[in-house]
Amino acid sequence: MNREQMDEAVELLRELIRLRRLAMQRATARCPVHAGQLAMLDYIEEHAGCTQRDLAERMGVSPPSVATSVKRMERAGLIEKQTDLHDLRINRLRLTPLGRESMLQCRQAIDTFHHSLFDRLDHEDAERLIALMRQMIENAAAAGNSPGGTVEGGEAG
Repeated sequence: MNREQMDEAVELLRELIRLRRLAMQRATARCPVHAGQLAMLDYIEEHAGCTQRDLAERMGVSPPSVATSVKRMERAGLIEKQTDLHDLRINRLRLTPLGRESMLQCRQAIDTFHHSLFDRLDHEDAERLIALMRQMIENAAAAGNSPGGTVEGGEAG
C-alpha cells in the first residue's frame, strides 16, 4: 500500500468511526444506558459471572473505572453482584431483568444502524471485508496495539 492509499484508507476509517459513534450516541440517547455501559452489559451478558477484573481487562480500562461504572449500574438496577461461593473475596457480575431489557432495547436500535452499514454488500463483498478487517486487527495486535482484544472464533476483540 502506498502512502496516498494509506492516507485515504485512514481517513475513510476515521469517517466511519465518527459516523458510527454519532449513530451510537443517537441510538443510546433513547436508551436507559449510555454506550460505555452498553458495552459492559453486553460483556456481562455473554460472560455471566465474570468479575470486575475480567471486565476491566476486556474493556481495556482501569479497575477503578470499572468499579465506578459497576456501582452506577448496580444502583440503577441493571446488574447485581453475587459473592463467589468458593472465594468470598470475589464478586460475580450478572445482569438483572432490567439490565437485560435495557441492553436489548439499545441493541435493537444499534443493530438497525449496523444493518444499514452492510445493507448493500453481497456475500462475497462481506466475506472479503471481514477477512480484511481480521488482517488489520492482527496487524494492530502484532504491533502491540490491542487493548485486550484478539481475533477469536471469527470475532474481533
